[in-house]
Amino acid sequence: MTQPSCYRFRSNEGLATAALTVQATVSGLVVHEMAGFDVEKARCEFSIPPDHQPVAVAAIGYPGSPGRLPEKLRNRDASPRKRKPLTHFVFEGGWGHSAACTQRV
Repeated sequence: MTQPSCYRFRSNEGLATAALTVQATVSGLVVHEMAGFDVEKARCEFSIPPDHQPVAVAAIGYPGSPGRLPEKLRNRDASPRKRKPLTHFVFEGGWGHSAACTQRV
């Protein structure tokens, strides 16, 4: 089944962002993608023409010093990251069936 073009752009955007993130990392930069941005505000702030659709926003810059952060943010930044286990979203053979590779440590 052929997907409508509105779905293909998501794949292209994801691949472009991944490539940008890899290159930025190699260059000593950090990329922070953001969801829930205001499309119309982005269109106005960056003079995006009407025939182009903003679909993603990312901040790109050099990492700062954690010591310059307010204490609450410094503590959050220093705390361990909590990620969903791969078994929750990497499937094989059907939805909800954890892939065998997720069982390996």
